Parts: sequence; C-alpha cells; structure tokens
Amino acid sequence: MALSNYESVGAFWVALTALIGESDIVSVQRALQSWAAARGAHTAEMTRKRGHSVAIEATDNAFAVAPEEVEAARIDAGNISAKTAEGMKRFYGLAKRQAWDVRQLSWGKIPGVPEGRGSAEKQERRLAMWRSVVTQQLQADMIAAQLSVQLLADASDAEAKLYYSTMAQDEARHFEAWLQLSDTVGGTCEPDPFLEKLSKLAMEVDTIEEKIWLLQVAYEGLVIPRFHQIANAAPGTILAEICTRLAIDDGIHHGAGVCYEKLLLNRSTQKTKRMVEKVTLSMWPMFVEHLLWRPRERAWASTAMHARDQQLVESHRLEVLKMGSDVGLDLDLRY
Repeated sequence: MALSNYESVGAFWVALTALIGESDIVSVQRALQSWAAARGAHTAEMTRKRGHSVAIEATDNAFAVAPEEVEAARIDAGNISAKTAEGMKRFYGLAKRQAWDVRQLSWGKIPGVPEGRGSAEKQERRLAMWRSVVTQQLQADMIAAQLSVQLLADASDAEAKLYYSTMAQDEARHFEAWLQLSDTVGGTCEPDPFLEKLSKLAMEVDTIEEKIWLLQVAYEGLVIPRFHQIANAAPGTILAEICTRLAIDDGIHHGAGVCYEKLLLNRSTQKTKRMVEKVTLSMWPMFVEHLLWRPRERAWASTAMHARDQQLVESHRLEVLKMGSDVGLDLDLRY
C-alpha cells in the first residue's frame, strides 16, 4: 500500500491530524510530494530501460550510444538521488515530530483490552483471545526492532542513516508498549511459527535492497490496515491507543522505505533486482501461512473464516504485486 494512497483510508488522516496537529499535515503532504516526484523520475527511467533507454544506433557490428542520451541519463540519476535525499529528510522530520512516549498511553485509566462479559469462563476465554493478539504484535515488533538496527548499520547514504536512527527508536518503543500491555493481560501465549520463518528470511538476506523490500515495503505496508481493524474492534482500550499510533508510525516507515528502495534499485544491478524478486517468491508462501495461522485461542474461527481468509490472501497478493510494480519489480506470485 503506497503511502500516497493512505488518503483513501480516512482513519489514517484523522488519527494523524489528532496526534501531530493539523499544521503538520502540510509536512506530510510535502514529504509525499517529494516521494512521488522521485517515483515519477524512477518510472520514466524504467520506461526508457524497457524500451529505448538510450539512443542505441546500429553501426557496423557495434552499437553507439548517443552522447546526449548518456548525459540525460546521468542528470536523471542525479535528480533521483537529490529528490530521495530530500524525501528521506522530510520523513526523518516527520518521524521526530510523531515520536511519542509509552508513558503517554492511558495506563490505569482504561482497560488494556476489551473486557469480557458473562461467566468467569467466558471472560477468561475472551481475555485469552486478546492475549494472543498482543502476543503476535509483540513478536512482530521484536523482529522489526532487530531488522531496523540492521538497516541503520547497512544504509550507506547519510540521509537514510539519519532516518533509520529514528526508525530503530520507533520499533524499540513499539516493543516496549507491547511488552507492558502483555503484562497487563497476563503474559504471552503461543508464538506464530510462520512469523519466525519470515523473520529468519529477512534477517539473513544478503542485500539492503532485499531487507528494505521485505520489512518496510511489504510487511509494514500490509500490516497498517490490520492496526486499524484491531483499533476499531477494541475501542476505549490501551490496545486501540497503541494500534492507532503504530498505524501512523508504520505509515511513515513504509513511505520512507518505498522512497529509499526506489533509489537503491535504480542504481543497483539487474542481479540485485533479480535477488529481490527471488526472495519475494520465497517469502510469499510463508506469508500466506502466517495470514492463515491462528493460535489455539483463536483456532475455533478457522472454519468459519475460511472464505474471508481466502479473500484476504488474494487482496494481499494483489497489494504485493502493486507495491512491486511501484518500485520497478517484475513479480509473479501464485499460491
């Protein structure tokens, strides 16, 4: 889900305005405009590469490249780099303004998760269901915290490294919030085995292009609607407060990831792009298993939710294909 499309999700903009103020919406728009400009330049570059990227003329048994086209390509590459740097600076500024403290949440004033009704047994069963939701988010943000530190270490561009310093702090803060919430709901329960596999895959890839694609573009791009769903299902709770804040944070992470990934892929080799496409093929079956998996506390819903689950898988497949196209990847996902 491209950050420029979030305006179609009214809840995102409402939450963003509420948390950082209406005046800072202008900063968001500027950041998106910068990112969109970089995307446009990159799209033009990809169009040339797929057609006649430079004026290649047949001369005897060789090919000659028109000098003016070489210069144009060099200027375009410079423009993309400059626009990406500007975009990353704006995402850095937005992340700094959005930064929050776990102590700001309404601890002790509202329930941690929705409270059950009925018999003690029914209340415990409902609490166990919400505990499983918190556990999965705690697990996911532990992974994100580790990956963000890797990105901070691996980024070679100063503007990107500056941005990743804020993202690493964000992910640590997210983990802190989930850890405190898990304590209020009685601890953790069964972890998601497929999330662990996805984590291992992302942590062990060879290039930063693969890591950004998996974490920021794909994983975080796909999880944002989930945060809105959880918040809507748990109004008036700490869980809803955390999910509302994380939807905004991860929106910034995703937008910055798309912005930087475009630059990296634009100046990378075809071999690197093929590596990103290949790791996506490895990721997708695991991600489908992750989407369909439910812990014991929610396993009862699997049969009733089968049709909806299949629709969810297909919508996510189409979203990954769209995100891949946005950054210039040629993906073919099947399940």
